[in-house]
Amino acid sequence: MDFIPRILEDQLLEAIEPGKVVMLLGARRTGKSVLLKRLKERSGMETYDMQGEDIQIQALLEDRSVENYRQLFRGHSLVTIDEAQMVPDIGRKLKLIVDNLPELRVVVTGSSAFDLERFTGEPLTGRKKTYYLYPLAEAELRTLERPEQRHDRLLQRLVL
Repeated sequence: MDFIPRILEDQLLEAIEPGKVVMLLGARRTGKSVLLKRLKERSGMETYDMQGEDIQIQALLEDRSVENYRQLFRGHSLVTIDEAQMVPDIGRKLKLIVDNLPELRVVVTGSSAFDLERFTGEPLTGRKKTYYLYPLAEAELRTLERPEQRHDRLLQRLVL
């Protein structure tokens, strides 16, 4: 299936800036990981991709030292962590990264079911921008349909 352009995509791309964490939150299966992949492609930046559920990634981030993170992210301008809520003490780790590697851009995703905001809230005060991704909107689906298809497909999509 082709990618369905998301309304939030351009806003997120503009929000990615040095010294800030962009948090993309949403329920499972809303397209956070797919949108993250699109952002990486469109940014054109050298990206260090991480999966928060991966035990090896968790181990790499465990040594919470500036030198560890400097070595880890050397040569990269964008760090992404998908399912960041799975990384123990993620808020403090992200704070250390953005405070000490101010040239680095960071984007993390998390399922609202795990409440990533709770894990990162206080440590990242003033250092993050939070966005919520919801299931596909009718306006997003509209870009794929001809006007004569919209009415029939809308009726099919509505839950009675």
